[in-house]
Amino acid sequence: MTEQDAPGRGRPDANGTQPGPRIPYRELDEAQASTVLSRNGKPLNLFRVLAHHRRLLDRVTRLGGVFLRGILPPEDRELVILRSAWSTHCDYEFRQHIALSRQLGLDVAQLRSVAAGVVPGTGRQPVLVGVVDELVRDDRLSEPTWEVLNGQYAPDEILEIIAMVGFYRMLAGILNTVGVEVEDDLCDSG
Repeated sequence: MTEQDAPGRGRPDANGTQPGPRIPYRELDEAQASTVLSRNGKPLNLFRVLAHHRRLLDRVTRLGGVFLRGILPPEDRELVILRSAWSTHCDYEFRQHIALSRQLGLDVAQLRSVAAGVVPGTGRQPVLVGVVDELVRDDRLSEPTWEVLNGQYAPDEILEIIAMVGFYRMLAGILNTVGVEVEDDLCDSG
């Protein structure tokens, strides 16, 4: 997958300029900075925007932590997040989670191809892609999709998958609407 194949937002425009976020970045205080993810010693741009709303920043950080330390295997979790990002055209989350998948030692090329719909995937991957697609499109699962999901995952895992798709759709709405920029070191990966 090339740079042109990334989901579509958060990159420089055709003139090579980045329009910048609609809500300016804000520095986090020490307490806030200690609770958020960072890259190269700086809080992620997402959190620098959310810093305008202390309670929202706190809740987003806590719920995101539930998923990052959740019960799903890392490969399943990252595929759900990557497919959610791809389906919502959220370049920011897509690139962040490609980088995280790489740090976790996952097969990034394969995850990227499955998330982008280039290949159907193996094992439970097609199930997860179908679940994400239905939730993004319909905000519910059809009975056939439910039956397949229920046959492969326990109830607590199913709830985590559904909640995770909703969470990353919400983040995509914020990131895409505000125009949060992808961190510079991730602009050439994805």
